[in-house]
Amino acid sequence: MKIAILVQNISSLGGVEVVSIWLAKKLSELHEVEIVSCIKDERHTFENSDSLKIDFLDLDNNSQRLSSDDYIKIRDFFSNRQFDIVILQAGTAIKKCCLLSDLKLCKIISDYSRIYYVLHESPKYHLKRYNTDHDGLLKFALKTIYHKIRYAHGVRTFFRKSKKYIFRFVTLSKGCQKEMKDCYNLDSIVMYNPYIFDKKEIDFSEKENTVLYAGRLSPEKDVRLMLDSWKLLKNSNNWKLKIIGDGNQKEFLENYVHTEQIFNVEFLGVLSHDEVLKEFQKSKIFMLVSFFEGFPTVISEAMNYKNVPLVTRYEGFSDELLKYNNSFICSRNLVEISEKLETLMFSADVLKSFAENGYSQCRKFYDFLEKQNYNLGEYK
Repeated sequence: MKIAILVQNISSLGGVEVVSIWLAKKLSELHEVEIVSCIKDERHTFENSDSLKIDFLDLDNNSQRLSSDDYIKIRDFFSNRQFDIVILQAGTAIKKCCLLSDLKLCKIISDYSRIYYVLHESPKYHLKRYNTDHDGLLKFALKTIYHKIRYAHGVRTFFRKSKKYIFRFVTLSKGCQKEMKDCYNLDSIVMYNPYIFDKKEIDFSEKENTVLYAGRLSPEKDVRLMLDSWKLLKNSNNWKLKIIGDGNQKEFLENYVHTEQIFNVEFLGVLSHDEVLKEFQKSKIFMLVSFFEGFPTVISEAMNYKNVPLVTRYEGFSDELLKYNNSFICSRNLVEISEKLETLMFSADVLKSFAENGYSQCRKFYDFLEKQNYNLGEYK
């Protein structure tokens, strides 16, 4: 079977792009697979992807919406290639933020191929999105109202109208599958993100006293909450917080660290995937306090390198991989997050035990997922 995995920008080094590489390798065991990127960006390249076929639509990457010329390119490409299945790797269902959540694009592709629409965020996120009370109650209320008017209605409309073009909706966990049904009354199949393990053994005693974050520096990731919890620590002199990534909040967060005099924080910027894994190998704790997540593969990567996850609760994922003896799952309470972080940093036995448990349980979880059905032709 001939399959295309369609992404917005394969060169952007985000979680969706990394997972798309892994998915292509997994599917290529059974099918003829290629990755198709809407945008061509020469700034970054992926490691270990030489064996994969990658093609580019070369759409306008300076626009947040598709133009009439873009639609012509899309139709010409897919009419000529005649894929059996096109997998749309959508980071979000908000059209303004994701070119793939475009109704006309779905309609064009559906004329030639079956579409599997993979939603990488929590379905609930698209109704509530993120609202932070960092700036006070009034701004929180105004943002909530604005979001319901500006985004939530558009997402509901997209899902309602796209049903006629999309062959299967795909969610990344059982929790997200339930959210899809509860929020939009849409049935979906669960297809967990594949994870290609680095099988090297990790010696915990050789690790550094480092807490790590890797991801976008954008409001929905709420890195400021992480920084505030770090600031509350009574003693962090022997530890360092490293932040990997880029985004529209990078300058704000760097200035915030400076003005609030938050010490022992290092911004590493954008790193290649191999460089990120080297940081995982050195660090002991991984923090993720986003408002919503689908199935954050970065947590699996952290656990595979014996990092202990300290995260806020994500429905589905929290119940399937994170356990009481391998991680701390917190509410969005600043004091609670800081106290749990302090427990991990200064209770050596707890930290090592959690790290070893997580490493073992993560391996078992993905050994189980090896049995997952990637023969998409069987989903009728």
